[in-house]
Amino acid sequence: VDQVEKRGSRSWIWSDYLWKNSEVFLKKMPKSVVQSNWYYGESFDENLVPVKAYIDLEAYGYDQIPTGGFYKKNGEGEKNIYNTVQFCDEHIADPRLLGFLQTFWAPTTEDNRESILKAIELTGNAKKWFVKNHEQ
Repeated sequence: VDQVEKRGSRSWIWSDYLWKNSEVFLKKMPKSVVQSNWYYGESFDENLVPVKAYIDLEAYGYDQIPTGGFYKKNGEGEKNIYNTVQFCDEHIADPRLLGFLQTFWAPTTEDNRESILKAIELTGNAKKWFVKNHEQ
């Protein structure tokens, strides 16, 4: 973190270390580091450890870029990015919600084209919801 910041950039990490090591994480993680907690399921039950992590990161004042996913192999997670955007919009204050990521975790090859396009469509739908709910 020191080396990144010394060169005028901002550190950014995956936040899943928090899931099983919250005390160490919260003690040692500088607030300057952008957090990308990830969760690829569709149910946003606050008792689920990855879901609770979004809330914990907010409670401790970290900037976040939440991450959702859609998987080609079984079409799993069609509602994930939409639900991620809705949940995080409700639970993370605007100044600390820096954006969203959608992961696919498969190569950008022809055999993945249809699923990649589906993932893009799902992200677009989530963005439309977000923009509509933030119109002035």
